[in-house]
Amino acid sequence: AAQQVYKANPDVTKKYRYLATLDSKTSSRCRLLDQQVFEYGKGPEPPQHFNCRSTTVPVVDFDGLQKKYPSLEKPPVGKVVSRPSATGRVPQGTAYGDWLLKQDKKLQIKTLGSEQKVRFFKRIAKKEGSGQAAIRKLIRNDGSERTLDDLKRLYT
Repeated sequence: AAQQVYKANPDVTKKYRYLATLDSKTSSRCRLLDQQVFEYGKGPEPPQHFNCRSTTVPVVDFDGLQKKYPSLEKPPVGKVVSRPSATGRVPQGTAYGDWLLKQDKKLQIKTLGSEQKVRFFKRIAKKEGSGQAAIRKLIRNDGSERTLDDLKRLYT
């Protein structure tokens, strides 16, 4: 329903941001999609699978709105807006992989499945510069996770 409302208001928003739940139960497909921005009708929409808990939020076109409504003020820059996670609220723009990178080892193992995958995740994150970039290396485009053998072959 939300997607339909967004699509019906193209003067307000032309794109949406995919938001996955920040916890250990989130599917690999949704981890991969977290924080990505898509045009309406051109990207994936939740639910991606049975029991999917992901959602979307509109990316508001404030520049376009200000042309139509000159007195409209943009939201203040720098005001920290947050989103929930299994370990407490985090800044709204926190991507799944960046959140996971800051979690304790026990939660990382529970999420990724093994201590070896956690080691690869951390090594790739360091090399790529972010946890979300590492998540994109651990998960194929179809949402399936790379095996430990794949990771060894690709990153050792």
